[in-house]
Amino acid sequence: MIEYSYTRVEQNFYDIDSWRIQDDIPTAYSSMVLVTPLTSLLHNKLYGTDSINVLPLRKRNSQLQYKSWYIENVPAFKPEPLMTSWIDNRIRMVFFHFPVNNSIIKTITNPLFVWSMVGEYMLENSDFGGQIKKQISGTDKIVDSAKALASTSEKIRYIYQAVKRRFKGEKDLSREINDLSDAWKEGSGTSGEINLILLNLLGRLKITAYPLLVSTREHGKVDKNFPSLGQLNSMVAVAMIDGSRYYVLDASQQNQSIECPPANILNREALLLRKGNIDWFLVEDQRPLFKQSSNIICELTKEDKIEGTASLQHYYYAKQYVLDTAIERRKQDEAFLNTGTPGLKIISSEKLLTDSDDDPLFETLEFKFEPEQTNDFYSFKPAFLLQVPGNPFTAEKRNMDIDFGFNQEIISSLQIILPANFEKENLPANIKMITPDSSFIFSRVTNYKTGQIDITTNLQIRKSFFPKEDYESIMDFFKRLQGLAAEEIILKKKK
Repeated sequence: MIEYSYTRVEQNFYDIDSWRIQDDIPTAYSSMVLVTPLTSLLHNKLYGTDSINVLPLRKRNSQLQYKSWYIENVPAFKPEPLMTSWIDNRIRMVFFHFPVNNSIIKTITNPLFVWSMVGEYMLENSDFGGQIKKQISGTDKIVDSAKALASTSEKIRYIYQAVKRRFKGEKDLSREINDLSDAWKEGSGTSGEINLILLNLLGRLKITAYPLLVSTREHGKVDKNFPSLGQLNSMVAVAMIDGSRYYVLDASQQNQSIECPPANILNREALLLRKGNIDWFLVEDQRPLFKQSSNIICELTKEDKIEGTASLQHYYYAKQYVLDTAIERRKQDEAFLNTGTPGLKIISSEKLLTDSDDDPLFETLEFKFEPEQTNDFYSFKPAFLLQVPGNPFTAEKRNMDIDFGFNQEIISSLQIILPANFEKENLPANIKMITPDSSFIFSRVTNYKTGQIDITTNLQIRKSFFPKEDYESIMDFFKRLQGLAAEEIILKKKK
């Protein structure tokens, strides 16, 4: 049993964190007490359940307003694979708080107008918008170097990389902003501070750029009809290349490519703080931003071992995942390789990372593999070298929507040279699976000629979000996909 309580006191505060009621363990009792000045405006909204108990509180101060809620016997939250986020699906309460309350504000019913009012307030606030225009000591050389570049795109890239290099290590995901000069001097700041510095430097180059208030995937989707800054937990930057092209930038992510939006806000609506025109902005990109291709060339030796090399290319989010994994675990090989395959040994591994965000992360491997042997028969799966993800859709029913996060494409090519004393006994057949709406496509092409086997597979996920009502067809596709992945190459050794 765990029991705890806390009190948070803030001055001049317009952002109240949501009350997260449901957890991954059962909750016997949870309560929330809010005390705010009578001069402020406060609204709340409940998600995940129809009602909640209100606890009457006797006022202890005529200048304050008191609100309190409680709930009992909340069951443990049961997550499902690839759900949108914990917060989207758990019981919670969110709040809208504005420091000034008057008759005009009370009559406002248009949510966008309220969001606009809050956005304009932030842009005029000296601690937020005011810092975009202030001089940050120690940044003159970077700005001067960027000015010498020819195009707007080059200038944005230079400033973006310079800010990322300045802030290394762990960063707090937060909209909270302190003094930007202190953050720059110390080389440490929140995601909000780092990206506000990015906006500051872009502004000094006369590049049009705007703050974008976001709710990351793990923080949950925004309910636009209920204005509440507590729904937004970070800030990134939108930098205009010209009148129609732009970059969505998060300089707090060390390995984030400038060529694609940050993965943790993709397909999420965010609040664009553009003076005089505050509005919602959908962060989207329909390209397969998680993309990996592999080319494996090997031969079955006279010692009945498979030896060869593999060339892997990791693009965009796949590239970022490998690099982030290397930082956390120092083991890039575990990112996509099936190192747990019995009989597989990685002899050497070489990686090449260029300075260009357009280029993939190149990886070259040398390996040896001993296939399973039964008498004169040798068997192994075509994907013996690469990780084959497990099927996340095995439950009979689904209660939550499905979120893959981004479109994906995984291509694999395998070539095996056979000695003269081996022949094929069984090979995986050619096949193409495609769902009616073309959201999922899988193809496998197998070619055999004496002494050589070629197998190429291609998996495409061309849509990232699915309502729970589509679960049956998705479950069927992935069940068939797992069955295909289990099919083996069987070779026979001639006597």
